[in-house]
Amino acid sequence: MSASSNPALLETDAMQAYQRGDHSLASDLFQQAQRAYQTRGDTLKAAEMANNRSVSLLQAGHAQAALDAVEGTPELFQQLGHPLEAAQAVGNVAAAQEELGDLHNARKSYQECARMLGDLGASELQSGALQALSRIQLKSGQPLPALAAMEASLEAQPQKNIRNRLLKRLLSIPDRMLKR
Repeated sequence: MSASSNPALLETDAMQAYQRGDHSLASDLFQQAQRAYQTRGDTLKAAEMANNRSVSLLQAGHAQAALDAVEGTPELFQQLGHPLEAAQAVGNVAAAQEELGDLHNARKSYQECARMLGDLGASELQSGALQALSRIQLKSGQPLPALAAMEASLEAQPQKNIRNRLLKRLLSIPDRMLKR
C-alpha cells in the first residue's frame, strides 16, 4: 500500500506538519487523509480529517476554506452518535465565522457549542467556548453579555485556581453595582 493511499500514515504526517507549524502542508495532508478514509468507507474518520483540515486552514489564514471544509460535519457527527465531536465541529464553524467577521453567526455558533459541551459535561471545553463567546460579544459592543459569558466560563472551569477566583470576583462587581 502506498503512502498516498494509507489514511493513517497521511493523518500522522498531517499532525506532524501541523505541530511544526506548516499549516498549509497539514491541510493538504488532512485532505488527502479525508479522501483516503472516504474511499475506505470510514465516514467518521473522514469527518475528523475534515475538521482537522479546517483548523489547519484557519491557522494558515484561509478562513473561508476552513468554513467550507467543516461544512456539514457537526450534523454528520450527530448522526454517527458522536456528540462531543459534533460540538467541537460547531466550535470550528464558529471560529471560521469569527475570522470571516461574521460575528452574528459566530456568536450563535459559540452559544450552541457551549450548550452542547455543557450538556455533555465537558466543562473545560465549554469554558473555552464561553470565553470565545465573550470575546465576540465584546467585539459586537455587548459588554454586559460578554461579562456574563466570561463569568460562566470561569464557573465551567473544573479547577478554580487563585487567578480565576480573583477574576470571578472582579467580574461580579458590575453585576453587584447594577443590582443596587
